[in-house]
Amino acid sequence: MGPRSLWRVAVGAWEVWLTPGMELFDRAAASGPAPALAGAVVGAGMAAPGSDPAARSARIDQRSAALSELEEIERERRRLDARQLRVLAAALDAAVGATRDPDPEGAAGSEGADAAAGAVPGAVPVDREIAFRSLRLEISVALRLSERAVERLLDTAQRMTTQYPAGTRALENAEVALAHLHVIAEEGRIINSGEPEADADRRDRYAAEVLTIAPHETPNRLRPIARRLAAEVAGADLTAQHTHAVRQRRVWLVARDAGMADLTAYLPAVEASAIMDRLNQLARETVVAEAEGSAPRASGGGPQTSGVAEASGAAAAVAAAGAAADAGAVGPAGGHEAGIATLPRRTRDEVRADALVDLLLGRPGDTAELATRVQGRVQIIVPGKLVGFPGAGNVAELVGHGPIDTDTAAEAIASATSTERILVDETGGVLAVDRYRPSPRMKRLLAARDLHCRAPGCRAPAFRCDLDHTIDAALGGATSTDNLAHLCRGHHLVKHHGGWTVTQDPDGTLHWKSPTGRVDTDVPPSRLRFRRSAGPPE
Repeated sequence: MGPRSLWRVAVGAWEVWLTPGMELFDRAAASGPAPALAGAVVGAGMAAPGSDPAARSARIDQRSAALSELEEIERERRRLDARQLRVLAAALDAAVGATRDPDPEGAAGSEGADAAAGAVPGAVPVDREIAFRSLRLEISVALRLSERAVERLLDTAQRMTTQYPAGTRALENAEVALAHLHVIAEEGRIINSGEPEADADRRDRYAAEVLTIAPHETPNRLRPIARRLAAEVAGADLTAQHTHAVRQRRVWLVARDAGMADLTAYLPAVEASAIMDRLNQLARETVVAEAEGSAPRASGGGPQTSGVAEASGAAAAVAAAGAAADAGAVGPAGGHEAGIATLPRRTRDEVRADALVDLLLGRPGDTAELATRVQGRVQIIVPGKLVGFPGAGNVAELVGHGPIDTDTAAEAIASATSTERILVDETGGVLAVDRYRPSPRMKRLLAARDLHCRAPGCRAPAFRCDLDHTIDAALGGATSTDNLAHLCRGHHLVKHHGGWTVTQDPDGTLHWKSPTGRVDTDVPPSRLRFRRSAGPPE
């Protein structure tokens, strides 16, 4: 790797080294691990090295006790949620019969008496439809929830008790959360061929697979997995669905208060993902350029602020703050209290919005220049048959989104600058990666194995992550596939300076041990994506 300039920032007695690209190096300072922003890390509950061991142990014990209580509260909440689903299903059955199928996606909303007038037009007799609306309103008043939220609860209750009873049992046993069941019910809607016996068998296969995965994933991570599994089990004609949906693409404007408006686009997922990725890249480059003082503010519609610090210390502070989620603020405005120059005032969201305005309105300036160097990137997993060799799975998947039709996947292959063949074993473990354009083999294999950040629950795409040594290279850790994993900037920082211990198995499984001793296991996402799953019936 070629030489890269570094900034050194002194915060109290601690030092941290960062690159202009916001990458935190794996290194062990002579005096022990150095938190990137000591105030932020210590303020989060982690004592700095050298503090009183007894006091630190007491804080850890207090934190552990609080987490244990939280876990027990969550288990009880899940048991009550299962009980609530059963009561809601019984109320729905008493009001309209068990065969009614609430449809929150088709419903217009909830807030007014006529909000869902088109929810299920003609699907049930008028008296039953009125009975359903009456029940929905009554539950809404009793629970002080919106009618839309109540309809979603009723839908999940009906589907879980009649179609996926194993899901309700898993919730009652506190193996999954109610949010997981919402995902399972919503993504399983596609299994509806009109053949009751065949659909029941398909739903059983779908539930068996998705409930094996759900306890180990957040609802956010589970959704694209459940969507792919449901599509495979249903044998859905995604091409026909996409062809119909793409004819509905549109852009619309909704006026808001304070001279603002929502500009919304309904686009094919591949294009929308590429656009969002390009805006994310532009935002990151703009933040760094502004922090260095080498670029003026973008000419977007937001407030034109000045006074961006040019000191290298400010730039490095921005780099550390960039470890936060993309949607969050770039950094605190009150940096002077920690001895750091004031950070840029714009959040990442503001920078993205300004970049979008600059590009669409053709405004000259730094955004236009940066845009020439940035292209949107997407990652698609396709069945081997699309590129002429066998492969696991029969549904193409846009990583981070879910299944896409094979025509769209084929077009992506035709226009791709490079393609990879991922060889997997029966369990989905990545064995090797062949690529038609040369690049470091190890990086290719790890990107194929990890797909996204390997911190529990995080879905930041691998190409936006750092390759982290599980055991630091400075401590003798090998640069090998069983000691490397993708971590986003934020979780990279937490792993090294947040009191966590991470170990890695030879197959890439990571074990995250928290400061209080709790262990969470993260299986390589490729095992969930590439393993052989139940396909459509023969």
